[in-house]
Amino acid sequence: MARISQQAGKQFEQMIEQANHVYKLQGKALVFKSEPSVKTIRGQAGKIVKTIYAEANGLDYFGTLAGGKGIFFEAKQTKGKSFPLKNIKPHQAETIRTLDKLQTTTFLLVRFSDVGKMYLLPPDAFLQAWDGWTMYSNRASIPLSTFEAHGTEIAAANGCAVDWLDAVQTN
Repeated sequence: MARISQQAGKQFEQMIEQANHVYKLQGKALVFKSEPSVKTIRGQAGKIVKTIYAEANGLDYFGTLAGGKGIFFEAKQTKGKSFPLKNIKPHQAETIRTLDKLQTTTFLLVRFSDVGKMYLLPPDAFLQAWDGWTMYSNRASIPLSTFEAHGTEIAAANGCAVDWLDAVQTN
C-alpha cells in the first residue's frame, strides 16, 4: 500500500515538473524542485553504512515568476476528504508564515487522489488550520470543504497537467 502511495506521489510530482517546464518555455516562471541534503555515514574502511537526510529543508518548490516575484510552495498528496496536518513539518509551516509576511507568493498545493481534485490553498487558510492544531489542539486535518471554500481548484489547462500558475494569477 505504501508503495502505491509513493508512486501516486511521484506521479503528482511529475505533473508539477511538467507544468514548471511549460512555464519556463513560455517565459512565465522558472521553478525548481528542492532536493534534500543527504549525509553519508561511513563505517570501517570507509564503507558506506547508510545515508540520512542531513537537515531540514524548506518547501518543495522555489523560483521566480515573470516580473521577478519569488514563489515558494509545498506540494502534497492525500487520500480521503481531508489533509492531515502531520504531513507538514513545523519548519515548513514557519517558512510559509515567514514568506507570507515578506509578501512572497507562497501556498500549499494539495492533490486529493481519491476525489480526483487538486487545490491551491493560500497561506492564511493553511496557517489558521495549522495554528488551531498546534496551539489549541483543534482538528488535526484540513477538510476538503476548507479547500473548496478558501482555495482555488487546479485543473489541467494551458498545456499543463497541473496549471497552478493560473490559480496564482487569479488570487
